[in-house]
Amino acid sequence: MLTPEQIDELNTAAEQLTCPAVEYIIEQLVKGWTKAGRLTGEAAYQVWRLQQLGVTLPEIEKELQKKLGAAAVEAGSLTRRWLDVSWAADVERLTSYGIDSGKIERVGGDIRRIIQAAVTLTEGSMKDVTKTLGLIDRNGLWQPLRQVYLDGCDRVWTLSISGAESWLKAVQDESRNLWREGVKVVDYESGRRTTVDVAVRRALLSSLGSAQAEINKVMGDELGLDGMEITAHAASAPDHEPYQGRQFKRETYDLINAGLRRRISTLNCGHVAFPVLYGTPTQYTAEELEKMRTDNERGVEVDGKTYTQYEATQELRRLERQMRKQYRKGLTCQNSGDTEGLSQCKSRLTTMRAEYRRFARAAHLTPQLERVWVPDGRLEV
Repeated sequence: MLTPEQIDELNTAAEQLTCPAVEYIIEQLVKGWTKAGRLTGEAAYQVWRLQQLGVTLPEIEKELQKKLGAAAVEAGSLTRRWLDVSWAADVERLTSYGIDSGKIERVGGDIRRIIQAAVTLTEGSMKDVTKTLGLIDRNGLWQPLRQVYLDGCDRVWTLSISGAESWLKAVQDESRNLWREGVKVVDYESGRRTTVDVAVRRALLSSLGSAQAEINKVMGDELGLDGMEITAHAASAPDHEPYQGRQFKRETYDLINAGLRRRISTLNCGHVAFPVLYGTPTQYTAEELEKMRTDNERGVEVDGKTYTQYEATQELRRLERQMRKQYRKGLTCQNSGDTEGLSQCKSRLTTMRAEYRRFARAAHLTPQLERVWVPDGRLEV
């Protein structure tokens, strides 16, 4: 099983997988639009546009696929790493039950095959997600990357050459959805659009969740584990708090989980259910669980407003999303040569970062700025 802290680490790592690809997209689009806006004369623009179709765009797409391929491999590595960690914790617990080590090792062979299948599934899911990668255009419609790039070039050049807008203003207008909306993927069946980092995190955690469910079933069936226990953590979401830290018979757990709108051990859930011998001591006493609940309900007060502990963590996530958006805006300014806009973005980011730390400190939470910037980020703040 994974601990709530390990799940949080995994969520952060999953969100960062596509950061290099997203930043590369922003850089290349804005650089292309900026170049288009600076061209004078239709003949020069048409020659340049043909070059974009024949050379530049294929090069961009090739490099992008390379970055996304690296992200898929890393996602597979994450899957293996975390499932290995989970199985190691399971072995320790199974040994404490007095289960024969040879029997555990035989089951371990099945577990390792499940882990390998999960790695393959994760990498495949990643590739499927990135096949529908695109952007939201000025009309609010999802469009493939190539279409958005070329339409943007045409629009910026037209506005610039006509004198309707300066090239910088045209690039700023064209870039607005890029930093506000981010890079999107689309589900063709449902039509639902989501940012690529969320889609990748969902694909990764879905593979992990499916593998863990299969592992739990094998352990339960082969080792006679007739119960399920749910991990517990502070600041639990209200829908899962009544169940955290408790043990249930396997059949009862399945019924409870099937009735939850947001199932345990799925996306955005910090809980994991793991197989146990029903009736063995739980990780947390009833008194400890009650203290978690009352502490969460009592919450914290920040700037005269009271938050439950869970609400405070959600406020941190909101501030992180705002900073990511501002960070993308800074990248568009940096790559268009908008020095004034870049300076304003950096100043705003500094203020936002200070506010984020202040809120975290007041709410007794740990800041997680790694959720906003990656170590090799292209925008120095």
